[in-house]
Amino acid sequence: MENLTITTMPIKPYEKTNIGLMIAPTLVDIIGSIIKCKKVLSFNLLHSFDNKVPLLSNYIEKIKEFNINYDEIIKDIEYSGDYLKKIEELYNKGFINLKQGNILRCDCGKVEMASECIKDGRDGDLYYWDNDKIICKFCEKECKHYSQKNLYLKIKKEFCTDISISPSFSKKGINNLAKNFIDKNILVSKNRKTDYYIYVEGCKIYVDIDMLWTMFNQIEENKNQILIASNHQLYEMFISNYINNIIGNKKVHYIATPYLTNKENINFEEKIFSNENSLYKKMAILYNLKWKYQTLNWNNGILSILNKLSDEDLKELYNILLSLPVDLSFGMEDVINSLLNDINLTANIKRLKR
Repeated sequence: MENLTITTMPIKPYEKTNIGLMIAPTLVDIIGSIIKCKKVLSFNLLHSFDNKVPLLSNYIEKIKEFNINYDEIIKDIEYSGDYLKKIEELYNKGFINLKQGNILRCDCGKVEMASECIKDGRDGDLYYWDNDKIICKFCEKECKHYSQKNLYLKIKKEFCTDISISPSFSKKGINNLAKNFIDKNILVSKNRKTDYYIYVEGCKIYVDIDMLWTMFNQIEENKNQILIASNHQLYEMFISNYINNIIGNKKVHYIATPYLTNKENINFEEKIFSNENSLYKKMAILYNLKWKYQTLNWNNGILSILNKLSDEDLKELYNILLSLPVDLSFGMEDVINSLLNDINLTANIKRLKR
């Protein structure tokens, strides 16, 4: 399909590439091949604490070992200037404001957010409650409240419109985020100094890096987009969709992948990474994704079934996936929901045995 791009939301590379980091690129490859659209792998190298650039080559090497096909690689660090212009655009249009406000911050700077967004007694990704104190999970120091001038993005109800997302039950999580943040101010700037800043009303303002990369879909030239990320990144999808509703004219569909745990203690290096057949590697991931669940376990039984297939059978099974029917006259949410449900090992194996 012309004028359609399927892409990962920017993925942060790590020293060791675990199996979870291969999920989104594998989906980009298979869905992009079935729909016949532009395939992009996007990487999150914008970082204020660590330099992630040297780790990217190892990640790309693993992607090559899986024989994941793509048309383009996007490194968000190369578009930082474009992202900053989007921040300025939001400010100039009145959606972002510079004002005095209360923020919660720890000594190491990992925790820094608008005080009004903190919910009493509820732990966050970066902090936890200890009686009446909020403690940073990284420096283990108490987070304190400060009053300072910051850039804020006000979340307004009229821009929290319905999101196109698969699986459809993910909408509940997005809607809950909207309820929690409507009429709240999201912190856009940070106290800590980074390489990414703008000048507002004579002040040098350092921009939150996480806020920058949520705008990356505004840089992609194609109007129609499919963005893939973990269902642990619903907040980033919510912000991305909100900003697109304000300044974008993109038609974006999001895919929130299930989170897989390893309760069977599978040795992924032995069972997947070391296998020389790249089709086996990709299908080991695809068939372990069950789209009716938010969280599930890696299934060793699926790996055993695939392991018993010859290289020729694996090739034919992958071709069955590539030939799955899609009708793009329907809405993208219906198309993707149907396609994901059709990636089913039992049903596809039956076709293989005919």
